[in-house]
Amino acid sequence: MAPWKNSPPLKRFYEKCIPEPNTGCWLWLGTLHMGGYGELSVSGKVRRAHDYSYETFVEPVPFNLCVLHTCDMRCCVNPEHLYVGTKQNNADDCNKRNRRPRGIGHGMTTLTEAQVRAIRVDPRKQKQIAADYGVGQMTISNIKRRATWGHVP
Repeated sequence: MAPWKNSPPLKRFYEKCIPEPNTGCWLWLGTLHMGGYGELSVSGKVRRAHDYSYETFVEPVPFNLCVLHTCDMRCCVNPEHLYVGTKQNNADDCNKRNRRPRGIGHGMTTLTEAQVRAIRVDPRKQKQIAADYGVGQMTISNIKRRATWGHVP
């Protein structure tokens, strides 16, 4: 059995975080989830490190709520930088802080901002435009209505 499996979670937690004096964040030095959030194994289950921190130092997280950051540091596990909110609170905070990937930063897009501008002024039928750009007609409709790519002038 791996030696760390016998170590209590709180001991491993303290071993894997370090205070950052300028911001007050406790930076997670252990495993990071693809999204940049810390991960910790507790009782055989992988938990987000900031969730574990909140539940250990503050209170249990109520059902259907999630732990959010007041700082903009995903790997922060300082319980003073954490609070509980809804998924909608989390989404609103993400939008307010401009953290949601948009446009070419999204990674799944096949269009550029220049192409979006061209699509908006293209007078042809949406199906024709979609075929030329290799996207669906609904994508063109969303662009023209500014339901997507709204940040592009």
